Amino acid sequence: MPSKKIFSTSVELQSILNKMAKTALENTTDILLRELEDIIQRNVYDVYSPIWYERTNELKDNWERTKAEIKYNMVENEIAFTKPLTYSGAYNYSHGFSHLDNNAFLEVVNEGKIGNWCNVPQLGAREFWEEWLQYCEQNFDRIFNEEMNKL
Repeated sequence: MPSKKIFSTSVELQSILNKMAKTALENTTDILLRELEDIIQRNVYDVYSPIWYERTNELKDNWERTKAEIKYNMVENEIAFTKPLTYSGAYNYSHGFSHLDNNAFLEVVNEGKIGNWCNVPQLGAREFWEEWLQYCEQNFDRIFNEEMNKL
């Protein structure tokens, strides 16, 4: 019995492989994003339990990934801390002043800088970022290969 041909030209093959690579990368970044959320939970939220206010969980929930695209014969996408922060002021002790942008907020938490001044509890550095980058460096290739094999 003759085998079924999936593609008839190299252009068709390239198109199939590009689609697979985009899907595999999106699945990979979804896995990496869940790991980032887990690391933030352990290193930031589990360290300090507020008694008199509710957490916004913005450090954990404001991350997004972009859709994978082919650029210069490579597939790429991003994970970024892009959703705007809310500012409730000192009464709720929630991310304080409106001049604290997303990048500054990440720096305050990760490096423990100027925390009380910005209505973020001064607990010292809660280094979630370095742990996550190390996880990515150690696991990205394996995860991506597993996701490609699934396809």
